[in-house]
Amino acid sequence: MSKNYELDVYPEAKVNIKEIAIYISETLNSPQAAINLLESIDNAFSILEQFPQAGTIIEKRHKGVYEYRRYVVKGYDYNIYYIFYKDIVSIVSIMHQSRSTDNLK
Repeated sequence: MSKNYELDVYPEAKVNIKEIAIYISETLNSPQAAINLLESIDNAFSILEQFPQAGTIIEKRHKGVYEYRRYVVKGYDYNIYYIFYKDIVSIVSIMHQSRSTDNLK
């Protein structure tokens, strides 16, 4: 049985999730698609809690102390950007794959 690591969702990532859900539900007029995406994001969080190194390393920062990783939400064009450091999976941002990652903290 795998260990479950601590999951910390940054406030900005929580805002990302809310904005994505509103956009899909209201702007695209597809509330069920928004619900399905939210369920897939939740499933991805569960995977990362158990397998935090599942994501691809995209950038090393602060002299290699931590690495930004990207995990693709299965079935969707959204990426979860996170840091795994000292047994904590910190969700930094969730963005559509077409968006730039220049603003990651």
